[in-house]
Amino acid sequence: MTASRPTDGFTLFLIEPAMALRLRQLRMLGSVPQVNVVGSGAEVAVALPQLLALRPKVVLVGVHPASESVKAVQRLAQSLPGSHVIVMADAGSSALRRAYVRAGAAYCFDRTLEVEELRAALRSMSRSAAVCQP
Repeated sequence: MTASRPTDGFTLFLIEPAMALRLRQLRMLGSVPQVNVVGSGAEVAVALPQLLALRPKVVLVGVHPASESVKAVQRLAQSLPGSHVIVMADAGSSALRRAYVRAGAAYCFDRTLEVEELRAALRSMSRSAAVCQP
């Protein structure tokens, strides 16, 4: 897991089990204006203490279809009520997407087909956060 010191602004923590995907996603996130990636990790359970310390505005979590991933999203949402959980899933059914949203995800995107939609959501969220800051 990697992490940096908490900072003001629009902060994001990435959880992605696959190292190759995590590195690619970190590069993509670095290209989104105003998004400050404060850390990354491979597993929710391992990253949770760091997440509780950092309290990022967004937790972007890559999941693979399994009932455990819905439980992990629910745990994140319950543990970090001030953070937005965004799920990046493998192509999944609309029922699975609804399950992630019911579990507490703000958004659920297909990790390969909806990258631009994810970027747009992050840009919109960062602009909204900037307007709300004192």
